[in-house]
Amino acid sequence: MYNWASEDDFSHFRGFGKNPIVELSDEMTEGQKLKLAAGDNASGATCLGHIQLDGYPEELTKDRITIEITDREGNSVTKYVNVKFSNDEFNQTVVTASIEN
Repeated sequence: MYNWASEDDFSHFRGFGKNPIVELSDEMTEGQKLKLAAGDNASGATCLGHIQLDGYPEELTKDRITIEITDREGNSVTKYVNVKFSNDEFNQTVVTASIEN
């Protein structure tokens, strides 16, 4: 997902390839850089730096992770974690995970 989002000079990141475009300056203070890293460029724009998933293959936004735990006595249990990536109404990248029994 990151490789796809970073293609064409980070074209799928809000604030870089997706509007609003962030203007970077060599004269930025350390405080301004920290705010920008947190998604605030003082323009009122929100969610800067979040991956925008429009155009990303839907089937790749979901995955299932298998975790097998074995104790010292050889007893094992298998759990599954379902993971989904999406954008919410604020254009934030959201990761939702649930454990399947």
